[in-house]
Amino acid sequence: MNNIVNHILLTEKRVEEVVKKAQEKAQKIKQQAESDASHKVEVARKKASRIISTAVEKAKSSAQELRAERLQKAEEEANSIPDSNKQKIDKLIQDIVKLLIHTEYGREEI
Repeated sequence: MNNIVNHILLTEKRVEEVVKKAQEKAQKIKQQAESDASHKVEVARKKASRIISTAVEKAKSSAQELRAERLQKAEEEANSIPDSNKQKIDKLIQDIVKLLIHTEYGREEI
């Protein structure tokens, strides 16, 4: 009987050791998993930050190009207005000169 009790106590002690080792191993696995997850989250954050920065830079560049194109187009249109109306302006100047010549203010006194 004493032998059976000793065997039971020894078995319980072994079970406690096995359970303790299993808990320690489970704790290490949990810590490793948390560390891995934290690392992966950090890597993902950095990647997302790079992607966002790249997208922002592309958007800025695109906006600057679009602005430059629109300014160039507006400048070209503004410069083309006098050219497109040059004949009309020349005719208007001639008409004004003719009117001045044919009015009493435009005649030279002889």
